[in-house]
Amino acid sequence: MRITANDQKNYVVLKIEGSFSNEHIKELDFQVNLNAKKKRHIMIDFTELSFISSSVLSALLLYNDQLRSENIVFNIFGLSENIRKMFDITGVSEHLFIFDSLDDAAADIRGTA
Repeated sequence: MRITANDQKNYVVLKIEGSFSNEHIKELDFQVNLNAKKKRHIMIDFTELSFISSSVLSALLLYNDQLRSENIVFNIFGLSENIRKMFDITGVSEHLFIFDSLDDAAADIRGTA
């Protein structure tokens, strides 16, 4: 698993590549907290994600609640069909803001920063 941060004007894109399981949560936690301190909106890019564990799904829900309470947008985009099915089956997709593309996710934050 690899996380790449790409800073934009008022948000950061955190690209997650590979298999994302429990042992990698601290890496995402570091990136989320670093950018939250800067009051930067966060876009999670899952276009290269091959697997996600249930613990990571729980962490995403917690990040969403924490960041939204601080008026920081936390959007996810680029889910493969299989990953999207997992989000839907677990009900996680009902609680997160999920978009098809970065353009759609970024459009959601216009006017909020």
